[in-house]
Amino acid sequence: MRRERLRTRGVIDGICHKKNRRQAELYPYQVRWNKIVSKVRALVEHPFARVKRMRFTRVRYRGLRRNEVDFALNLIAHNLRRALSLTKTA
Repeated sequence: MRRERLRTRGVIDGICHKKNRRQAELYPYQVRWNKIVSKVRALVEHPFARVKRMRFTRVRYRGLRRNEVDFALNLIAHNLRRALSLTKTA
């Protein structure tokens, strides 16, 4: 259902295929698709995991604008910390 809705809107879905209950193995095209999608998905999900590890799972302030600024500052701090750790090894 979700795949059809995305297809009608002209969007390529990045949803991985899962086995059904009585399905022994995934079909070969599903295995190929999952490999393609998982490479992109890993690149996208790692930064979100890092943000969660920074314990930025709840908002601190009332109002959207203040939380946007707080989130942006946290991401800037994270990027600076990451840049420092990358330059130390080089």
